[in-house]
Amino acid sequence: MVRKAILVIAAAVLLIAVAACAPAPPEEIKIGAIMSKTGALAAMGELIGDGAELAVKEINAAGGVLGKPVKLLLEDDATDPAKSLEAFKKLVEVEGVEVVVGPMISGAVMSIGPYAKERGVLFVSPSATSPAIS
Repeated sequence: MVRKAILVIAAAVLLIAVAACAPAPPEEIKIGAIMSKTGALAAMGELIGDGAELAVKEINAAGGVLGKPVKLLLEDDATDPAKSLEAFKKLVEVEGVEVVVGPMISGAVMSIGPYAKERGVLFVSPSATSPAIS
């Protein structure tokens, strides 16, 4: 769980660099997360999601990032690559996130890759293991 919290913190740090280049600072720093809260990896997805939420609470209790509160937007992909892509698009297009933690499975990471590259959105998976992912 500590490793997952570190990933969320690392994503927040990377978002600082992105936010520094923006024309106007955001009211809050949004970090997207796609976890399998249902489906085959639901048990692990619940734990990782809980760890991410705890990390955000601790970050905000310490003053946030650059004085701004962090907001975690957590989506469930049901351990399904197609649902992962839908969730990713929602986080980017509707919520305006620029950093996403997840998804959890390699197939979902590979389905999101081209879209994330096209949109310039950084994402990191806490558990995908395929050697095809680079």
